[in-house]
Amino acid sequence: MKTIGCSIAIRNAIEYDFCISECIRSVAPVCDEILVADSDSTDGTMDLLLSLAVQIPQLKILNYPHEEPNNDGLYVMRWTNWIRERLSTDYNFQIDADEVLHESCYGNFRERLQGPEVSLLVQRWNFWIDAQTMVPFGELCGHEVLRVAPKRHWLPADVPLPQGQDAMNLQVDARDIQIFHYGFLRKPEAFFKKEKFLQTAFTGGYDPHLDRLEDRKHDFMKERVDQFHGRPLEKFLGTHPAVAHQWLLDRGYQP
Repeated sequence: MKTIGCSIAIRNAIEYDFCISECIRSVAPVCDEILVADSDSTDGTMDLLLSLAVQIPQLKILNYPHEEPNNDGLYVMRWTNWIRERLSTDYNFQIDADEVLHESCYGNFRERLQGPEVSLLVQRWNFWIDAQTMVPFGELCGHEVLRVAPKRHWLPADVPLPQGQDAMNLQVDARDIQIFHYGFLRKPEAFFKKEKFLQTAFTGGYDPHLDRLEDRKHDFMKERVDQFHGRPLEKFLGTHPAVAHQWLLDRGYQP
């Protein structure tokens, strides 16, 4: 039986309102090992992770020294692949700390990895404004993402990169495996903090609308639909992962 490990990168999960507990709990039923690399959090995240590790025996916590990124498109991927290298399993399942795996995928997740080596291109739902509305497919965030590969291969995650060619060569369609991306639904103050940090990390600056509408998250998100090239927002007609329901309710969203 081939084994599956999960790699998760996190920094300041509490301050930035990540659904980190829900993320970890969602992957625990299908993973033999879960490695979470905390990058010198300053808000109590490590205590939260340690309390989860008591409940989830395959969860292990690592420290990844923090560096301030600036205009660095590979910042997150270096971090996630550093975690991957420390897994002891046959496969690596990389998931972001603001994402949750749907329980409907549990039955076929492990089965897909027991034959010849493959990498899995999975479905990701990117929510915008509320839990029934999504970013148009192909805009802003990838909705088909390579997230599972043999552990020895560098994993590019959301975008194709030369370093990930070996993983991409093994790619098969596994869109019945569903990841729910809740990063845009975090609490307003945390949303703006996280957006400024992430945009600066990747591009060296951030959208000035973030400052102008910092106290009005909903207005900001409505204004930003113009970046979707005139395409309408998508409606989500499925069900949310059960483990995420309370997280969504606590933020005013109906799951």
